[in-house]
Amino acid sequence: VVTIDVLFGHALGDIDIYLQSTGGTGLAQSNGNTADEHISWTSDRLGAVYLRVDLFGTDTCNLYHLDVSVDTTACP
Repeated sequence: VVTIDVLFGHALGDIDIYLQSTGGTGLAQSNGNTADEHISWTSDRLGAVYLRVDLFGTDTCNLYHLDVSVDTTACP
């Protein structure tokens, strides 16, 4: 299980996050319009994944704290 939290101040711009396969297929996303984003995703196979962090809209800059944890006890 992969758990991802992105913490940020929404007043400086909305951030959205997307978990993708190496081929670009969407696996999970969090694209709310309030502060902070969260993904919890359970894989059904071994392999790499990518996290895309987007600043939504016309905002040009926002800082964020990225917290990622992996629980390997649930691995296939």
